[in-house]
Amino acid sequence: MLLVLLGLLALSLPARAADALYRFTHNGQDLLAVGTVTSVGEGSITFSISEILKSSSSIGGGSSPLPSSEVRREIKVERGEALRDLQPGDAAVLSLKKKMWGSFALDNGAYRLDGTALPVQASTLAGEENAETAAVTFFVNSRGVFCEFAFEGDDGRVALTYKGQDYLIYDRAAGGIQNPQIPGTPSRLPTEPKGDDWFANWQSPAVLVGILAVVAGGAITLRILFKKRKGRHTIYLK
Repeated sequence: MLLVLLGLLALSLPARAADALYRFTHNGQDLLAVGTVTSVGEGSITFSISEILKSSSSIGGGSSPLPSSEVRREIKVERGEALRDLQPGDAAVLSLKKKMWGSFALDNGAYRLDGTALPVQASTLAGEENAETAAVTFFVNSRGVFCEFAFEGDDGRVALTYKGQDYLIYDRAAGGIQNPQIPGTPSRLPTEPKGDDWFANWQSPAVLVGILAVVAGGAITLRILFKKRKGRHTIYLK
C-alpha cells in the first residue's frame, strides 16, 4: 500500500514542488525555523524566531541543520517575491539557507502559520489550505517526527506513514484535514535559538571593517615602534 501511495506522490504533485516539500521535511536546508515577522524592509524581512525544527529523517546528501548556538533570536531573511505577502505580526515556518553576514535566503519554501505556539495550522503564504499544507501542519506539530507523507490523486488525499502504519490526514472531499488517532505519538521539547547577539554583530560589514582597521592600526604602530627601537644606539661609558 505504501509503495502505491509513494508512486502516486510522484504523479499527483509537480516534481519540483514534491522535491521541495521532501527536502523541507527531511533536513534539506541550513535552517528550518518557526518565527514571527517583526519588520519588513525593502530588501529583507526580520523574523523573531521562536523555535528551530529538525526532521527525524534526513535526506541523503542534505544540508546539516545549523546548531541552535548559531541561530539568533532575530534574523534577517531576503524578502524576494515569494515573501511579499508577509506583514509584521504574521507567523510562518521557513526553510532557509545561510548567507554572508549572518543573513538568510529562502530555500525550500515557506508556509503561513496561524500562530507560533503549537498546535498550529499551516497554509500557503496566500492563506490557502491544501494537501501540501496539511502535511506541513502535521510535520510542524510533531516537531519533525512525522515526516513521511504520500499523496493520492489530484491533491485530494494525503497519508502519513508512522511506524509502518498509514494514517489519512487530509481528504479534500471529506472536508480537509483529518485528525486520526496515532498511537505512540512522541513529544519533543522545543529547540530555541541560543545564538548571542555578538555572533551576528561581529559578522556585520561595519564591525568587520572596524576590526580590520584596528588590526591594521596595531600593525602600523608596532612597525613604527620596532623601527624606532632598531634605530637606537647604546653608548657605554668607561
